[in-house]
Amino acid sequence: MKQMGLLKRWGVAAAFVLFGAGLAAGCRQSSDSQEAGAAHPGVMVSNPVTSRASGRTSSSAPTGAADNMALGNPSNATADQRTASNYLLERPQYTLSYNKNQGGPNWVSWHVQQSDLGRVPRSNSFAPDPLLPPDWQVRPTDYIGSGYDRGHQCPSGDRTANKEDNNATFYMSNMLPQAGDLNRHVWEKLESYCRDRVKGGNELYIVAGGYGAKDRIRGKITIPTNCWKVIVELPQGDNDLARINASTRVIAVDMPNEEGIASNRWQQYITTASAIEQKTGYHFFTNLTPIIQDALKTKKDAGRASSSDDTRSSDTRSQRRSEAPHTSRSTDAATRYYPQPIPARRSTRVPSIQSPTAPDVTAGSAPQVWVNTKSGVYHYPGQRWYGKTVEGQYMSETQAIQQGYRPNHNGQ
Repeated sequence: MKQMGLLKRWGVAAAFVLFGAGLAAGCRQSSDSQEAGAAHPGVMVSNPVTSRASGRTSSSAPTGAADNMALGNPSNATADQRTASNYLLERPQYTLSYNKNQGGPNWVSWHVQQSDLGRVPRSNSFAPDPLLPPDWQVRPTDYIGSGYDRGHQCPSGDRTANKEDNNATFYMSNMLPQAGDLNRHVWEKLESYCRDRVKGGNELYIVAGGYGAKDRIRGKITIPTNCWKVIVELPQGDNDLARINASTRVIAVDMPNEEGIASNRWQQYITTASAIEQKTGYHFFTNLTPIIQDALKTKKDAGRASSSDDTRSSDTRSQRRSEAPHTSRSTDAATRYYPQPIPARRSTRVPSIQSPTAPDVTAGSAPQVWVNTKSGVYHYPGQRWYGKTVEGQYMSETQAIQQGYRPNHNGQ
């Protein structure tokens, strides 16, 4: 009987999704929408919307739209185009409040658990959002010449279970203009740390956005002065809202959107959710009881890593560089295989053991890379861990990329 009930709910959900997709297709005939639809086939046809927050699915089920905003709607956004500065847009992959006047999201909210993390490669298929009216849409090329990256709020790395999920993170409604040193370094370090926490057996509820206005791109996209993020961490499980209490971990950060901070640790920017509320006017955790809300909003996290070091990268900086269409640097063999090392920081890592096998370090005319088969990251000759991890092997960089391994760019 339980299975029959699930089938019925799935059937109803699928019918509504297909009906909504049909209406959207009939109403949008612009070239922008057709272009985006071609680049992102099937994004709107997704798994049935279920909610782990209310305890109705198992922890192995994919994230559903109901989970993404389970802790509340920070700005009381509505799906009414008359509220163009606070328009609610929902997808299975994330939910956001869109601001037509600013050309980007006020905030983006999503849930991430182990089943959201797979081995699907980054698609880089930036596209206008077909769920927005044509005159609200931002094009990927609008950022050209701006000096700013197209900065993901819900990151590509949090949606690697399948191609549709990853494609959805590249809609421009999920982007804010971010300085390269923020987007590719400090912001990315926190994203990677979050995924490490998920891989370690946790699940996260995250809200991210920006505030302030330092300038505008092409008169349509506001460049925020700061980018912020609020993260609630739980051990993997079900019935999440009932499991959140005053002791639940909350990480809140407020980072300056500027160059010159590439070497900074994300922990330097830890603040409280209450402080971000004061600067944005939003309200977090509104689906929780007032007592728990107050306790979580005033918590200031220590920023301590547990089993994983926050310097480890799950989403590569080479991928980040592809988000910056305003730069075009050629890369010769020397810089490609022997990147400038970043000064090593103090680490709590246990020293790795030298590989017992004799390396064959050449692959044709190029040196081979060393693949850490446990972490999924490969290292270049001259880097600290080249040939020094127990679970690893040498191969050409082309082979490593084809097998889904990621380059290491933190100087280790």
